[in-house]
Amino acid sequence: MPEPAAAESGSTEPDGTEPAPTPLLHPAEGIPELSVTVRQIAAAAEEAGSASRQAATASAEQARGAEDLAAAIEEIASLADELKQRNSSTAP
Repeated sequence: MPEPAAAESGSTEPDGTEPAPTPLLHPAEGIPELSVTVRQIAAAAEEAGSASRQAATASAEQARGAEDLAAAIEEIASLADELKQRNSSTAP
């Protein structure tokens, strides 16, 4: 026997029916005025976008710096190997 449709919707009522909705009350002072304007929201969004672009640029520069550092370390290791070979071949 199939389950009732209400039971499939996640109802917690034992008989599978939806509970009665709770009515929303109006605020005592009425609807509050907005504390920000659309222009302020747009300016904040632009500022956030600008900060995101700056962070992405800084991240890319940091990645390039890490690549340069890795290349320098490889070069130093290669030079150290060459010196080690020279010293071992000239040693008595």
